[in-house]
Amino acid sequence: MVKRQRRRACTVAVAVLAVSAAGCSLVEPDESDVSTTERATTAERERSSSTDEQTAPSESGDAQAEPETETAPDDTDTKPDGDYAVVVYVVDGDTFDVELADGTVERIRPPQVDTPERGECGFDEATRVTEELVLGEPVELFRTSDGPDRDPYDRLLRAVEVDGDDVGAILVRSGAARWVPRYADEDPRLAAMYQAAEAQARNELIGFWSGCGWA
Repeated sequence: MVKRQRRRACTVAVAVLAVSAAGCSLVEPDESDVSTTERATTAERERSSSTDEQTAPSESGDAQAEPETETAPDDTDTKPDGDYAVVVYVVDGDTFDVELADGTVERIRPPQVDTPERGECGFDEATRVTEELVLGEPVELFRTSDGPDRDPYDRLLRAVEVDGDDVGAILVRSGAARWVPRYADEDPRLAAMYQAAEAQARNELIGFWSGCGWA
């Protein structure tokens, strides 16, 4: 509305200037002049309409936009499709139960990360961190690229994301878990992420790297 008002104001101003320049003459023009003016105006409108049709953007984007060249994805950066679930119970820092979309309840163990066991320094704190992070939250589960489906305790081995962030990386970065490099070959993408997270926590003495004297 503001733009229309401005255009209208400009049109009025131009009209006022035109009348002033003509000495406020309101003499009716000759019919031949009117006819000539109408033909000129009609031609101008047709040219404007043709120009608008050529430059009008399509529904999918800008007019005459050149097609974009698709780039093949880098296999090292891709991850498989995930399964959605809700965390219903936390056993400890690195084990929890989820309810899948079909109502099935499964026990989950994020791969390549390890939190303190019961009786070890930091057990209660790590469990509390995981509870605050995922309990009652919707999560997405991803199978490792080249690892087993389950561990010896029949827990599903799944990378877990909450709000798009990897839970294992959060635990390692906060000093509540350590990276387990012997499983790195099962998913190099996760290994690179966890290795970087642990290096940061170790260098800055975050969490149990100072509180529990991890070395």
